[in-house]
Amino acid sequence: MKITKILGAVGAICLFTLFAGQAYTASDAHSSTTATPAVTLTEGKEYKSVVETPASEEPVIVEYFSYACPHCYSMEAYLDKWKKQKPEAITFKRVPVIFRDSWEPYARAYYIAEHIGRLEELHAKLFYFTHEEKKRIKNNRDLKAFFVANGVDPKEFDGLVTSFVVDSQVNQARQLAKQFQITSTPMFIINDKYQTSGSMAGDYNTLFEVLNQVPLKK
Repeated sequence: MKITKILGAVGAICLFTLFAGQAYTASDAHSSTTATPAVTLTEGKEYKSVVETPASEEPVIVEYFSYACPHCYSMEAYLDKWKKQKPEAITFKRVPVIFRDSWEPYARAYYIAEHIGRLEELHAKLFYFTHEEKKRIKNNRDLKAFFVANGVDPKEFDGLVTSFVVDSQVNQARQLAKQFQITSTPMFIINDKYQTSGSMAGDYNTLFEVLNQVPLKK
């Protein structure tokens, strides 16, 4: 992903507008990726450009999220459905957002899970731990307890949690959130240029049409 400049830390809050009168189901996730008539999308309405640099050559969607965000957790089931049926050419990635210091351990958790090769498994467990078990990860001690409880060697964890590589990734996540004007979660950046979210799209069906159509537009 392109980084145009290094900027300061993000000062924002987790905010996701719920959709009045709109219910999104598993069948909706399927219908938004099948050959039904496409929704007409307008730049500046359902999605918008947030950087002046050209879009990436390859279609890519990056979800900006946090394990601390309940709306990100609610989105997971629909994203999982969509990822199985999305256009094959589209690459999907994630960047953890750090709106406040208490969110930093969750960002570290994401990158540690990635480095030990257990991201998909622990990604789901981190959401469940936070929102179903109602437990919080407040610091690196809590973070270590979570990873050790899930079978990670304590020495391996200690070697990663404040390592140069994880520190660098956490700092880069902060910079990217600032660069792409991430002010709520979950939010999506398309082709390193366009931004969309549930509240911007207006409803979940339209959001997934944006994710299907905009990355492939020329």
